[in-house]
Parts: sequence; structure tokens; C-alpha cells
Amino acid sequence: MWYFTKRMKELELRRDIQYLTRQAANGDASAMEEIGLDYFWHIKRKATDDYKTVDEAESDDTDCMEGILSALYWFEKAVDAGKLDTNYWIGELFELDLYCRGSSGAYYHHAFLEYLSRNGEKPIFKEVMERKRGYLYKMLSEKRTIWPYDNELFYIKAANHGDSSAAFRLGEIYLNRWYSDSKNYNTCPEEEPKPDRENLVQAIKYLEYASKNGEDEAFAFIFDIVQEMGKTAK
Repeated sequence: MWYFTKRMKELELRRDIQYLTRQAANGDASAMEEIGLDYFWHIKRKATDDYKTVDEAESDDTDCMEGILSALYWFEKAVDAGKLDTNYWIGELFELDLYCRGSSGAYYHHAFLEYLSRNGEKPIFKEVMERKRGYLYKMLSEKRTIWPYDNELFYIKAANHGDSSAAFRLGEIYLNRWYSDSKNYNTCPEEEPKPDRENLVQAIKYLEYASKNGEDEAFAFIFDIVQEMGKTAK
């Protein structure tokens, strides 16, 4: 929470998007990522209602969908410019997208199509369609929203280039998958297939990497694995 509050304060004080845009136009991948992060943190703030005053909340007319798609646009630009660890933030964006859907998830696709009909001619979307590549291009060309479980694809890309935060996220995903399968199997072994050991292997691999590279919470997950393996062995 400290980092989140600090980051939002920086955005309020700075918001020098024009400078970052100039840097991005010159091929600065870090500037591209920063613009994406500005959108990301602003939308996260809106989605979690983290406002200081009621007036501030009421004055914010930023559309969550616009913010998420804009962040995705800039993150993909950063990746194309060589900043491959930005794939981690694309993975995180998927979780934020799910949060923004909330209880109205059933209407999200309709809202997305409506958004495209109003904003499809925006320069960033026209550029994406002309480039004919990337995840945002697939969304626009297929007229579909984000597929939540695709976050794994981007975490893998980031982890394979040394991003320990992405490795930690992957460890969580594989461990939860293996744990869920194990729990179901232990409850009704005659009906459920045995848990896929490959998920466990992947969880250990990524969590060990994360724990060796500064992700302290990974130790707790490794301990959980050992405990669950002991229960399964009995």
C-alpha cells in the first residue's frame, strides 16, 4: 500500500505526459512503459475507489476500458522497442481488467463493442490495425475483450527474460492449479483424475527462481508445497 500511495502522489505531482510522449516518439522504451503505468495506476485507483475526497471521485470521468486499452497499447510498444520485462505489466493488466468487470461481467463484451463503435477511429487503434500484430490487434480485429487466463503467456515471456515478479506470479498460478487438482482428487479419488505433476514441477521452478531473486514471499509458497506434498503422500 505504501508503494501504491507513493506512486499515485508522484503521478499527481508530475503527470508530464508530453515529455514522456516526446521520449517515446524517439524510441525510448522506458518512457513507453511509464506512460502505460500512468494509465495502469490511474485505472487501478479508479477501480478500487482509492480517492481522497468525494469531489475528486465525482470529477474523474476516465473510462476504465479506455485506460486499460491505452495501457496495453503503450506496454506493447515498450515490448516491441526491446523492454521485454514490460510483459509482466501486461500480465498484471489482465487482473485489473477482471477487477473492472466486477459484477457486470456478463455485459462487458457488449460494452467493449460499443466502445469500439465510438472510438475505433482513434489514432492509437488505427496504428494497431495497420501494424497487424500484438495482443491488442487480436482484440480489435476479432472484436473481443481480454481473455483473462492469457496473463500466463505474458508472465512466461517476462520470466524467461529474468523478471522475478513474473516468475512469482507463475509460481502462484501453477501452485494453485496443482493444489486445486490435489484437493479435488483427495476428496473423491474415484471420480477425479490425479493432479498433473507438471504443474507442481513448474510451480517449484518459478518459485525457486523468484525466491533467489528478491521475492521473499516465494519462500512461503515453497513451504506450502512441501506441506501439501506430505499430505498427498499419506
